[in-house]
Amino acid sequence: MENSTEESKPVPETPTEEQTGVKSPRRKQIPVPPPIETSSPSPRSSSGSGRCYSPRMSENGSPSPRRSLQMGGRPNSAREFPQRRPYSPRSPRSNSNADERLSLYRNSTDAALAARRRPSDSSAPVSPRLASPRMNNFRRSMPIFKIPESGPEIQKYKEQALNKKLPLDLSQGTYDDIVYALANDRKNLAAKHNFEKSDKCNEAIKYVKECQIQAAKNELQKKVQQENQEKNQEIVKELEKFDEDSKRLLKELLATEKKMRAELEQQHEKEITENEQLWTSDVKLKNYNAPTNALMSLKKQINLLTVQCRFKEASVVTKEYQRQKAHEEKESFAQMQHDYDEALTKILDRQKEELKAFDAQTEIRVKHFEVTRGKERKAIENKLQINKNTAETAQDPEKLWAKTNVQRAQINEGPLNASTKLTRKDIADSDFELLTLPPLDLKRKK
Repeated sequence: MENSTEESKPVPETPTEEQTGVKSPRRKQIPVPPPIETSSPSPRSSSGSGRCYSPRMSENGSPSPRRSLQMGGRPNSAREFPQRRPYSPRSPRSNSNADERLSLYRNSTDAALAARRRPSDSSAPVSPRLASPRMNNFRRSMPIFKIPESGPEIQKYKEQALNKKLPLDLSQGTYDDIVYALANDRKNLAAKHNFEKSDKCNEAIKYVKECQIQAAKNELQKKVQQENQEKNQEIVKELEKFDEDSKRLLKELLATEKKMRAELEQQHEKEITENEQLWTSDVKLKNYNAPTNALMSLKKQINLLTVQCRFKEASVVTKEYQRQKAHEEKESFAQMQHDYDEALTKILDRQKEELKAFDAQTEIRVKHFEVTRGKERKAIENKLQINKNTAETAQDPEKLWAKTNVQRAQINEGPLNASTKLTRKDIADSDFELLTLPPLDLKRKK
């Protein structure tokens, strides 16, 4: 209770300066710098070291409250703070806007197509999206359907198809036109509930497709046989040319080997000549024509006896000297001849081994050439055998058709054939039909 009474007491008012006569201390007011115009770019400082600082300005030209507080001041009034924009939720898009956008897109598409049909007319509006190269590429990539022909010739073939007497030498496009004409008749007959003739058209369409497949098989067989014959002639010519080249290359190889062997023999002959010059030179002769000490002693005795006029003794020593000299000459010549024969034999044996090795290498080169060319010729013969097997397969059009997988659907960059399927919208009748009832018997007496 005491607390409640204390809280209910009025709070005394604080006396003002005029009542008390005493001035209260006030805080020092920090001067706010004058606003700087922001219309022109701020000039650089005189030193050129950086940019001058310009505070953010509010709507009335004074610095913003946040910037002034950062500089040490405080806001004078609440009007300096920016006012927040009231929240308003985004309104959902209406269907009318979507319809307008769709109509604008359709109008621009029609205008672009009209401008494309009239390229000389530059005043027609073209949508930027449709005029882009990407859109042009998309338009080019769209399939183009071929318009089937329905002339008198197609009508004649249609009657033949109904009678199952259609020829097998027509083109694939003609068969497609016949099928399209029969499918169109079938659609009209089915719409009139003439199911009997519609069934005949079904049989005729099936018959035309069988004829088309058979014609395609015959055309494929003829094409493969012609290509096979041309390819066979090319392979035979290639094989003949290969054999001629093999003979020419082998002849060139043998001529090269023969030339190299002649050069080797010429080198051997040069070695023998140099060896003969060495053994007949004075340098080599000095090793064998030097006399022995005994022969030199006899020669010295002859000279001394001749000087002493002892001619009889000199005559006897001379005879001994001549006999000894002849013996030494014979032995020296025999030794020289033996050494020469051994040196020549070594040279001839080495040259013989070199020629033998060269002939072996020549034989290896020729063998390698024959093996290599034989492998290459075998590859050409295999192509000829494959072509022969293809020719045997081409004799039967069914095997050829199954081997080449012609039945599989393939992508065709040309115009597409129009569809011959019978859809529900081709039949104008409704699924709901009222029953036709007779007049009601009212059981009324007349």
